[in-house]
Amino acid sequence: MMKFKFVISFLFLALFPSFISAGNYSGTLKGIVVDGETNEPVPSAVIKISEKDSYLTTNIDGTFSIPKLEEGRYTFEVSHLAYDKNIITFLYSENTEKNLIIYLTPKSIEINQVVVSTGKSKTIFDDLNELSNVLKGRELEKDMGQTLASTLKNETGLAIRSMGPAPARPVIRGLGSDRVLISEDGNKTTDLSASSPDHAVTIEPFSLKRIEVLRGPKVLLKTPTTIGGVVNVIRNEIPEEYHEHFYGMAGLYGESANKGYLGSVVIDVPYNNFILRGEASKKNSENLETPVGVLKNSYAENLNYSFGGSYFTDFGFVGASFRNFELDYGVPGGFIGAHPNGVDIEMFRQQYNFRTNVKFKSSAFDELDIHFS
Repeated sequence: MMKFKFVISFLFLALFPSFISAGNYSGTLKGIVVDGETNEPVPSAVIKISEKDSYLTTNIDGTFSIPKLEEGRYTFEVSHLAYDKNIITFLYSENTEKNLIIYLTPKSIEINQVVVSTGKSKTIFDDLNELSNVLKGRELEKDMGQTLASTLKNETGLAIRSMGPAPARPVIRGLGSDRVLISEDGNKTTDLSASSPDHAVTIEPFSLKRIEVLRGPKVLLKTPTTIGGVVNVIRNEIPEEYHEHFYGMAGLYGESANKGYLGSVVIDVPYNNFILRGEASKKNSENLETPVGVLKNSYAENLNYSFGGSYFTDFGFVGASFRNFELDYGVPGGFIGAHPNGVDIEMFRQQYNFRTNVKFKSSAFDELDIHFS
């Protein structure tokens, strides 16, 4: 019996020192997390101790401290939003280094490839956009009115701001005045219709080939300041394409409501390397007759003519034009915001235009287009 007790006591004494050595040491582990490229400290890095399922974050100077850490093998998962995760495993004991340095590698930020090209292929969406925003051909002839605004009145999203039949200006989605830019062959019209509602737009719609209405982001292609939209009328006053045939157009329009008429003629004549273009129109209308009587001082009389030409070569063309616009009209009175007895306005505008287009046989440049008005 004594022999058995002695064996148990001997085994206990033999194993007890190992139990004590396995769990009797605990200390404070200190460390710092730094950028692997710049050696700058990384604040707010998250350190996960896998064995304890606990977390801590680094201080503003990148340091951290873990008190009462028992000896053993540990796995640290160090992560940060701007760095790749770093996992380290080490043995912590009384004889190991108590200051730990952990390096993090910055993440490489990858963005999608951006392709910049000089042009784009035309799709069916471009055709649909042109059909919905361009008035030309038979549609333009059917909707032709005495003013640009009355010609566009049936288009979706467009309305008229007017103090009479003559001083009418288009409104796009409720925005008018200088919020809507009106241009002629890409050149801004030089009149006061944007700033004063009793001034008319100096554009005669009869000789137009098409009318473009730009809305949305496409407006930025024409102007950085207009937010409502752009109405660009195209008449090719300076010929852009060479042809070998004589072209002409003449028309006579009438309106019974104001006993008005409009007569106009347009011709294109080729001569050697030149294309010569001429245009003339005359418009006259009396006071507007309404169901409740005659609207006094609503007459208008307009004379408009222009001539221009272009010279064509292998590298492009150069051309110039001249336009004369005269308009005498009345602004009705007797209502709020108007003159008591109405007012008569005489408008006169002369415009000189120059344009050249040079095509390059180079991969760096396609063409050079210069406008001057």
